[in-house]
Amino acid sequence: MKRIVTLLTTLLVAIPLTVSAFTRGPLRYTKLPTDLFHVDEAEVYGPERPITGRIEIPYNVSTSMGNWKVVGIRSYAFQYCKLTEVTFSPAMRSIGAYAFNNCSELRKVEAMRGLKFIEGGAFSDCRKLEEFQFPESVKLIGEYAFKNCHKLKSAYFGEHVSSVRQGAFYDCWALESVVMDCYIQEVSDHCFNSCKSLQEVRLPRTVRRIGDSAFQYSGIRTIHMGPHVQQIGYGAFVGTPLEHVYIEAQTPPQILYFTENGKEKYITVHVPASAVAAYKQNSSWQKFNIVAS
Repeated sequence: MKRIVTLLTTLLVAIPLTVSAFTRGPLRYTKLPTDLFHVDEAEVYGPERPITGRIEIPYNVSTSMGNWKVVGIRSYAFQYCKLTEVTFSPAMRSIGAYAFNNCSELRKVEAMRGLKFIEGGAFSDCRKLEEFQFPESVKLIGEYAFKNCHKLKSAYFGEHVSSVRQGAFYDCWALESVVMDCYIQEVSDHCFNSCKSLQEVRLPRTVRRIGDSAFQYSGIRTIHMGPHVQQIGYGAFVGTPLEHVYIEAQTPPQILYFTENGKEKYITVHVPASAVAAYKQNSSWQKFNIVAS
């Protein structure tokens, strides 16, 4: 029995303890599960102490146990922090839900190619955020990711973006430029609701549905839709100064309370010449000013 205890003690001493969390500089990290075929990875758990000003998330951090590639920001990691600027390395893949929620002084975020996932609420209520660099690699922009970012001026959806979820840019008052070089099939519900500075949008040709209240109370005056649009959701353009709608679809899309009753006659809808008759005969579209594009 004594020999067994001695052997177990020897083995425990020989096997290094695996620590799942560690601190380097002002930040705490947690190690992520890995296997023999991948490099060791970690995510930022949060600040070790209250931090302000500018911070750069490193590509990797070293411990006595090895070198750890920093690939993520944990959910709620920096919520309510007083940061003014954040820079991510190319190793960063994911920004967790509400990671920077309500960072009231945050003004600029630099994200490198490599970032793929911006989870729900990640930068919500960052009311002073003016600049966010959207790298080509982004695939997901989560629900209400930039809600109430009142000073954000532009957004870019690169070719890898496959999902921009509900309310992603809700109440972004200063948003005036949205470039969509992607292949999304839906503009989600409330996506650009209350974006008062947004005046013109050109949707990807792949879009099939424009969600409920997608542009409600925005500043939209002109919108371009591709040939595959099938449905425009309830209240999508209610409370907007919309003047021109360009639609390539031959078949009139289904519309559900497009805008306030009586405003339709002031909106010019540009459709293919071969589809003018179909739109004019459609009970939902005949209220608009239909012309050949």
